[in-house]
Amino acid sequence: MLSEINYKNVRIKFEKTGTMKYISHLDLNRLFSRSFARAGIEIAHSEGFNPHPKITFVSALSLGVESFCEFVDIKVTGDISARTVFQRVPGFAVFSVSIIHGDGNDSQRARE
Repeated sequence: MLSEINYKNVRIKFEKTGTMKYISHLDLNRLFSRSFARAGIEIAHSEGFNPHPKITFVSALSLGVESFCEFVDIKVTGDISARTVFQRVPGFAVFSVSIIHGDGNDSQRARE
């Protein structure tokens, strides 16, 4: 049986400064994944035996490098507006990782 799942692409502009410049790329990925989970926002996952959250960073920073303009694209499931995402998630930002701006793109549909 096929069911449709709605995805919304959310682009987040963030900065990684201070002591957080020592966090690895994989740990930063986990940070966003867990922050969304704590905010009650469901992230789309890949299909297959070992599903992973659909989080895409524009570029991976080297360890120890600060940045004031980084982007991450996250696919969110359900009918949640970009505004709701950005109202809920910043409360879970830690230390020197802060969300500066966000943009929600058009919805996509996938069949499962």
